Amino acid sequence: MGSVGLNFVPHCLRMQDYRIQAKKENGMTVVDDWFSPDRATFGDRLAAAREAAGLSKDALAARVGVTVEILESWENDLAEPPNAVLTKLEEVLGQPGEWMVTGRGEGLAGPVASGDTIVQALDDLARVRGQIDALTAELGGIEIRLRGLLHG
Repeated sequence: MGSVGLNFVPHCLRMQDYRIQAKKENGMTVVDDWFSPDRATFGDRLAAAREAAGLSKDALAARVGVTVEILESWENDLAEPPNAVLTKLEEVLGQPGEWMVTGRGEGLAGPVASGDTIVQALDDLARVRGQIDALTAELGGIEIRLRGLLHG
């Protein structure tokens, strides 16, 4: 599938490996694993597919026969659509249901940047999150030691 410029960062972006997978394509940087199971949710992929199809929330909700509130609950990962509606979403958005639900298979490519700015920013974010994780673990150890000293 072609690459689409998207307006959001997946809200459950997990950076356990602390590196973003990217490649160069025609002089542009494409983030390979943007919508992978470890980096994005069903809601992230659904919102991206809706944006790529050029549909508003109102338009997509009307085409699949649900309210905007229900659609928003899916995009915010508060609920998932029944299989019959997932089939309608596949037809309207032109994306496989398996990809939307699991992130596996053919679906949208990640965002494209004219430079490495997106990749650099995501790498910086991952690096800082890694530092925060390490500091959180260290803080937890200090708290345990302090409790032992106070109660021991």
